[in-house]
Amino acid sequence: MTAKVPLELASEPKDAISGPSSRSASPQTPRPWEKPGLGGALRRAHRAFQRYVWDDPDKPREEKWFLFKLDCFLLSSACLGYFSKNLDQSNIGNAYVSGVSELGFS
Repeated sequence: MTAKVPLELASEPKDAISGPSSRSASPQTPRPWEKPGLGGALRRAHRAFQRYVWDDPDKPREEKWFLFKLDCFLLSSACLGYFSKNLDQSNIGNAYVSGVSELGFS
């Protein structure tokens, strides 16, 4: 069985699906990092550094926001866990030094 494609989708050219950026009829102004000269070279270097340190700056806004929320949740839970582990470890050490032996440690 073959799937039937609606007439509206079947009549559209494949270039129209990819968006308005693929159309060559309307001239577009170059992005700041695509401009020639020193300013463009500095912006290209900045984008290369940003891409190396973080990630692709051309990601969609929703994906950037999702990664930000995920990073905040993971970093905050990891920091809280490390803090509680360190606090518990130092309290056990301080109790042992001060002579509390009821904890069962020998």
